[in-house]
Amino acid sequence: MSKYFFASGKAVIAVFGEPKIAQRKTRVTWRTVKAGGETFSVQGGTLTANTDDDFIVIPLKEDGTLDTTKEYPCKKDIFVKTWTATETNGVFKRSALNRVIQVPQGNTVTLKTLEGDETITHPDWIAIGSEDEVYSNGDDWVKQNLEFC
Repeated sequence: MSKYFFASGKAVIAVFGEPKIAQRKTRVTWRTVKAGGETFSVQGGTLTANTDDDFIVIPLKEDGTLDTTKEYPCKKDIFVKTWTATETNGVFKRSALNRVIQVPQGNTVTLKTLEGDETITHPDWIAIGSEDEVYSNGDDWVKQNLEFC
């Protein structure tokens, strides 16, 4: 089994090749980070959000209700660059295309995300953000939320 540590999308591409391009299907809203900051347990680690730099993104279910079980932190400046307001007040759709690479079988990958380190394995995906930042997407999440172009 091979182990890798990536802090940028360029490093991921250099090892695993070109990413797949996908459009996000889901809509989201956001809230501010609670005073003192918040931490989120994710599949491969813990992410930390702080009040000055982050929003908490909340996906919407198909019926339009909030899915608070799937909240995650996102840097404010990145959210503004990659999400667009919809006709529904406070609801956003992803304007930027997603770039993702599935972790090849037999590999363990630790990602240095903007909110903390995450360790993932196949069949999880490495997402490369608009600022060349990296983060993870679970395989089930990719199947439910992305349409490959």
